[in-house]
Amino acid sequence: MEAVALGDRGTLWTYTIVRHKPPGDYRGPDPFQPFGMGLVELPDGIRVLAPLGCDVAELRIGLAMRFHPFVRIDADGGETVSFDFTPQPSESANV
Repeated sequence: MEAVALGDRGTLWTYTIVRHKPPGDYRGPDPFQPFGMGLVELPDGIRVLAPLGCDVAELRIGLAMRFHPFVRIDADGGETVSFDFTPQPSESANV
């Protein structure tokens, strides 16, 4: 195995809307809000399954997306490094 750098832009290939709070140690917004989960196809053909950081009303197949890393801090001060993909409405995807 070896590390491979991936692009930070892609196209929303397909998605679903998660309407029920996932079980276990869910660390999203409280109270729970529905969110998109999608497959984003990168220019080299790899598809990444990831949460989609936008209002579910914005989602549509073919939407240009961009990788968005972030750090979430919980109530106890613990940090979780995470990511999602956010829409790039003014830019076209490279796929």
